[in-house]
Amino acid sequence: MLDCFNKNRGRDGYVDIESLPKEIIERKTYGSREDKIWFAYQGDSYLFKPNQNEREDIKEILNEELGKSLGIQNAEYDLGFYEGKKGVISKDYITDKSKYLLGIHVLFEYHLPFGNNLYNYYQALLKSGSSEIVMNETIDELLRRHILDIFTVQRDRNETNLSFYKTEEGLIPAPRYDSAGSFLSISKTNKMREFIESSKKEMLMTRYKGIRTKFRILPGSRKDHSIDEFFHSLESDELPIFLKERILSLDSFITDAQNLDLLSIYDILEEYNIHLCRTERDFYRKVYDYKIKEFEQKKAMQYVKK
Repeated sequence: MLDCFNKNRGRDGYVDIESLPKEIIERKTYGSREDKIWFAYQGDSYLFKPNQNEREDIKEILNEELGKSLGIQNAEYDLGFYEGKKGVISKDYITDKSKYLLGIHVLFEYHLPFGNNLYNYYQALLKSGSSEIVMNETIDELLRRHILDIFTVQRDRNETNLSFYKTEEGLIPAPRYDSAGSFLSISKTNKMREFIESSKKEMLMTRYKGIRTKFRILPGSRKDHSIDEFFHSLESDELPIFLKERILSLDSFITDAQNLDLLSIYDILEEYNIHLCRTERDFYRKVYDYKIKEFEQKKAMQYVKK
């Protein structure tokens, strides 16, 4: 959340962008998406992106606070209201555009096959001459984000929703962003209630498109369930020993993620006048808890052989 907007925050938590003493820098239209605007405020640049679907803005700030609670680098977000539309405000985190690369550009620059997976970015790190420290930190950060994406059922972590800075020491991940495609992409309260009240959650998880994230550990089929793919990759002969060791070192992070109660995140949001209804609060918690239990069950089935 962005404290600099608190004076212009309404009772519903949304920042009235039109009331800010700002300067509109640029207005862009991307295909079917509503106009995005870049604006300057108090010496910094911000992007306002209207919602395409309900609650995209809530999911973005929810993911920000989840990431921060787990030590993951995340873009800074806030709720905004502009020209009659609700959406999300994000602070510009790109300090040097000449060193900024989307994931797809990294694959192109280092002549790697198209595919948003850990193995490809590992090869890019090797080809970029990244130091050992950067190799460890970058792989660990990508893995932590992948685990969180699994627990929040993120369906849209594609090659443009992941980016890097190219430094003298090697490739370093830019902050995590564009996480609105999480929590099964369900935005309607009645659909949330259907999930909460159903005893057949596994069927509902399969019905929606969010059962797998587009980020993988290894190249290959995207048909595998994300959790299955995570554990199966550990048994694959194609997985480099270095990556296997980094994955197996995730235990403490996974424990922290499993112990994280979303109630603590809701408390943070309420400090900014963001009060979620009971159905929405229960829905996010139940999806998160469901994926954690599923992860634990798969791990208990002895996929991991240390």
